[in-house]
Amino acid sequence: MILGVGIDMVKIEKMQKAIEKHGQSFLDRVFDKEELVNIAQGKMYYQRLAARFAAKEAVIKAVSKKYPLDLTDILILNRANGAPYVKFKKRVNADIFLSITHIEDYAAATAVAQKKNNKIDEDASDIRAYHARKSEPSVPFKKIQRLNP
Repeated sequence: MILGVGIDMVKIEKMQKAIEKHGQSFLDRVFDKEELVNIAQGKMYYQRLAARFAAKEAVIKAVSKKYPLDLTDILILNRANGAPYVKFKKRVNADIFLSITHIEDYAAATAVAQKKNNKIDEDASDIRAYHARKSEPSVPFKKIQRLNP
């Protein structure tokens, strides 16, 4: 079940000015140390920060009806292949599908929140058990051997 969809866009220049004005205190209010480790200083530094900020905002919009979150409750990280993913500091029963992009002047992100359905796992194990029972012979194996000389 879809909980919500969120989208956000950030002007790179605005992010850069906020960081230049407030420095590390701004970064600490918005990002976790784990997020900042993977964002190296360089040509794309402000674009990457703005993109992660947009992603956090998009996630908040996607889950806000069910889960009140702050920017610091959400971590935007990358898998080994570079794909972004969301890690929550609070318990949130949702899977987040996230897309991030940035160009020279803007960064944008879209998030789709889908409710985790733990019942699906239970149903899947019930289905596996059902099929396992169905694959068993209806007549005990020993009786079949006795019937065949």
